[in-house]
Amino acid sequence: GSKADSFICITLGTGIGSGIIINGKIYNGFNGAGGEIGHTTLIKDGVQCSCGRKGCWEKYASATALVSQTKAAIKNNPESIMSKETVINGQTAFRAADKGDETALKVVEKYIEYVAEGLGNVINIFQPKKVVIGGGISREGEPFISRVREFVYKYDYNKYLDATDGTYKAVMKDCYVQPYSDNPLGQDRIGEDVYLNILKNAKDYVYITTPYLIITDEMERELRLAVKRGVDVRIVTPGIPDKKL
Repeated sequence: GSKADSFICITLGTGIGSGIIINGKIYNGFNGAGGEIGHTTLIKDGVQCSCGRKGCWEKYASATALVSQTKAAIKNNPESIMSKETVINGQTAFRAADKGDETALKVVEKYIEYVAEGLGNVINIFQPKKVVIGGGISREGEPFISRVREFVYKYDYNKYLDATDGTYKAVMKDCYVQPYSDNPLGQDRIGEDVYLNILKNAKDYVYITTPYLIITDEMERELRLAVKRGVDVRIVTPGIPDKKL
């Protein structure tokens, strides 16, 4: 979001996380619970969401949703090469689509359409200078980005982008992607390292919006050091729990 005082960050992960910056300030509503973009309705009376509503965007465009869509497609199309996979994750359909699997291609195309539809809504509402896409799915890179861009452009949501500086090239003309993924079985602490590097290099502000931030001793130390350097550090937790206990 550098060089932009208004931008939106969308994370495609277990759910859909979001961060909203307007005129250089984080927007989280009068009660701190704003910005739950993942819980806006994409399809009326659609898939049941943990928040109590039906058809939320994250039930169609999160990585978790993609896994569910992939499993359903495999069940209905046992001839797909995906049926040979023992572990189904957010990459399964993309890898099979790369090999020309028809079922996987349909899964990926529909998923990308869901992502783009939600992004179109976000753009129409906020008209941000930049849109930042994160989460494991963003690692798919240009094949994923280019198709999302096509869908967004098709509905002509972003004419306003003609006036932007065009510094970044990703989902729209003026965006960028910060891809990374992590899992509890890996040896590398990728997620923690990403946050630590951000904190160590921050100069003005760091706004962290995630329900999954685990504050270790090292993380706490970097948070404190950033504050002492004069960095505006804020940790925003979601107003709607991702999973009810």
